[in-house]
Amino acid sequence: MPQSYQLGTKAYAKAPPAWWLKLVGEATISDKWHPKDFPLAYAGEFKSKSGRNVLLVVQVSHAFSGDGILSRGPELYLIARMFSIEDAGLKLAKEQAFRLGSMQYARLLAGKADGRQIEFRTEGGTEFDGHTTTWKRNWTLSVGEDNSLSIKKGE
Repeated sequence: MPQSYQLGTKAYAKAPPAWWLKLVGEATISDKWHPKDFPLAYAGEFKSKSGRNVLLVVQVSHAFSGDGILSRGPELYLIARMFSIEDAGLKLAKEQAFRLGSMQYARLLAGKADGRQIEFRTEGGTEFDGHTTTWKRNWTLSVGEDNSLSIKKGE
């Protein structure tokens, strides 16, 4: 990794795209996970068992589990939303949150798909503005044939 991108020196996150912000309003997605505020980590289309197309959008979010001083700070979540594609537009069919752990001194790298599995990676250090990545963790989000969602933590 180039010196200018070392852990803790910069943070990059794209604003949610216009098509997503429009979809949030049209599909009446609740504001529980602040869908208009956080970047998307993945978007892709799948076929369900019945042969219909569904859209999966995975968004990054966070929630605080402590005070951030005496206890760990915000927890990183992936919010997976499954939409059915209908003549009238997209309809929210499922929303599921997956906790990835503390985002203190950590970052998430966006997902890439391999069939019905989407790979994500988190990595981090031990101190603010640290120049060394001390841990990496892979995550696999799976879309079942019945459009069920599950996540598995790897090494």
